[in-house]
Amino acid sequence: FLSSLKYVPIGEATAVLFLSPVMVVVLSHYFLKEKTNRWQWLSVVLGLIGVALVARPTSAIFTPAILLALASAFFVSVYQMLTRKVVATDSSVASNFLTCTIASLALGLWLPAFWEPINWSTGILLIIQAIFVIIGHLFLTNAFQRATAATLAPFSYVQILFASIMGIVFFGHSPDYLTFVGMSVIIASGVLLVLRTGRS
Repeated sequence: FLSSLKYVPIGEATAVLFLSPVMVVVLSHYFLKEKTNRWQWLSVVLGLIGVALVARPTSAIFTPAILLALASAFFVSVYQMLTRKVVATDSSVASNFLTCTIASLALGLWLPAFWEPINWSTGILLIIQAIFVIIGHLFLTNAFQRATAATLAPFSYVQILFASIMGIVFFGHSPDYLTFVGMSVIIASGVLLVLRTGRS
């Protein structure tokens, strides 16, 4: 995903990345044999409509570089599906430790080719980023212990809401009307899923 941002506008790249919940529903349905009802499918479709309103893809999305964002969406969906499978027999702490360790070792092999010196302020920001990533993954794995992958998939759209809030607070990027409409549709998709799942 980070590589795609070098060539594709962030709106288009984000819209493609959020195809991952749809992929999760499909993968969990066929590979984890989880039951997926029409309300779950509908909530995912509503979420995608909301993403389209927020990100509003343009013709730039059809460049070859968009394949990087598509690959990112696929790998994220596979990760979430495998997390659902792993946490059934393993703790969330152990799962996150192994994931981070293996990823660090694998990426460490490439580090000498891309390493650039960093200053203290950047180093501190990277440490803070790592802490938030670990906390986020702990919440994610705990969620997969308590609900199916298909049920959790639409809630990943809420990331757009948080991203918009961060944009307002830290960068002064105020969402326009269509963005607010899109966020409302995204939230509606999650509410619909909760209400229908609760009735079931």
